[in-house]
Amino acid sequence: MLKRRQRAIVGFFLIYLTFVGMLVALLLFTPGLELREEQGKVFVKNNSVHVVKDIKVELSDNTPIDCIAQLGPGSSKELYVPDTKRPAKIIAFAPFHATVEKTLLPLGTESLELSHKITYATPVAKGKEFTIKLELCSENADISISITESHEQRFFKEKSQTRLMVVGKGKCRAAEFQLTPQETGTASVSFALEAENYSKTIIEEIKVN
Repeated sequence: MLKRRQRAIVGFFLIYLTFVGMLVALLLFTPGLELREEQGKVFVKNNSVHVVKDIKVELSDNTPIDCIAQLGPGSSKELYVPDTKRPAKIIAFAPFHATVEKTLLPLGTESLELSHKITYATPVAKGKEFTIKLELCSENADISISITESHEQRFFKEKSQTRLMVVGKGKCRAAEFQLTPQETGTASVSFALEAENYSKTIIEEIKVN
């Protein structure tokens, strides 16, 4: 009887550890933050539908830029980055959220003008694979760009996916990603764009029925 009870306790403990591990992994890769630059000004934005707390922003050389107690859904805060620190890579991170990065060019440098459009067929249903398409259009340069798709692991069967493509000046190209929902609700899918002197994260909220 004692051995049976000990085995039951050990089994329960292992199940508990597995559940906690899955929960931590889910929270660590939840997207939500975005860094963007507009007319020489830099902003950090909360693109999620929940409050993000304890946001820290720093440069890649560990120079602190800002500490933000919290940002509400859709809220932004302007960041001060000294001109003497440019060019530089700026990093924003918060507990239980994916880290985001952006490369800042020296002021006066022509920045890459890249527009995007996300399309997918609706409604999106649990258990049925669908294709989400990210179209990129380059206005002023030929670019080679990396696109890394990531998502909340509990929502989709697939792992993170990366596509590489070249977009010509004045042209558009699209990257396609296949996803299979495993849960219902609202899921966040993010696309991290990386090119020479360019970095941006795009987040799309998808309703799964």
